[in-house]
Amino acid sequence: MLTELKSVYYRGLAMAYAFAGSFASTVMTNSSWTHNHIVKLFGIPRMTRVVYPPCDTQVLAEFPLDERKSIIVSLAQFRPEKNHELQIDAFAKFLEANPEFVMPAGAANVKPADILASRVEPEYPLLVMLGGARNIEDEARAEVLRQKAEALGIGRQVHVIVNAPWSDVQSWLRIGRVGIHTMRDEHFGINIVEMMAAGLLTVAHDSAGPRMDIITPAIRCASDGKPSLPSEADARAYLKSSDSVEFPVGMVATTAAEFAQMLAFGLRVTGPVERALQQAARNVATTKFSEAAFYTAFYSRFDPVIRWLDIQRSDD
Repeated sequence: MLTELKSVYYRGLAMAYAFAGSFASTVMTNSSWTHNHIVKLFGIPRMTRVVYPPCDTQVLAEFPLDERKSIIVSLAQFRPEKNHELQIDAFAKFLEANPEFVMPAGAANVKPADILASRVEPEYPLLVMLGGARNIEDEARAEVLRQKAEALGIGRQVHVIVNAPWSDVQSWLRIGRVGIHTMRDEHFGINIVEMMAAGLLTVAHDSAGPRMDIITPAIRCASDGKPSLPSEADARAYLKSSDSVEFPVGMVATTAAEFAQMLAFGLRVTGPVERALQQAARNVATTKFSEAAFYTAFYSRFDPVIRWLDIQRSDD
């Protein structure tokens, strides 16, 4: 009975929202995926345009692209929809398929603070999960992730860090090699743009905003389950003339197995392919999603509304 009442309530709310939205003079959405939903709901496609959120990547884009450590960085609040469990499953599958990267039982534990202070160099890949906790429920979710990693036998290579200061987050982005984001149907994903700008080889869920707007073109798994990788010749061509040659800006995946494949590629790739991926991602992050691009798109949509309002006032 309660479920039926909720269903009626949400349907009524959607109808009221659609009715109000149909009178809008202009509508701006934060991604192509959101755009499609709003057009279907409001029914005014001519008045609806995509305006990407402003992403302040100026500092991140100054990080050097070389001397990266074997660290996989996750940056997302510890909320259920972010699906952090998939990251741990993927990392476990990666280590299972690549036992040479598993930390031996006798190896010393590596503390995050020592890594950031450059006191130690991690010899084996680490998954560093950074995120904010809004309340005690989010704190509990972070603890569940730690327990899951321990249960899978990879606890020493997984660090779950809650509410890290932005200076520490920047440090992880500066030294990390791979970025990972696993939320399905993310409307946009500013944290993905931040990882790309910082120089991480980023893999995100193959859906919604990341699929349609951010990580495009992308490396994805073919029908045989293996990634369709760019060639070194294509990478050299892009590095020589980035304005006229298209190159992947990151990777997308859906299942734990696919994410594991992308982690393996990201941790192993070197040379021109690595550098071309980094530069292509940074170029997109700092141009397509820049604050300047947002201001231009926003005012191009909002100026006609202001002029129309001015006309109405003058008529009065």
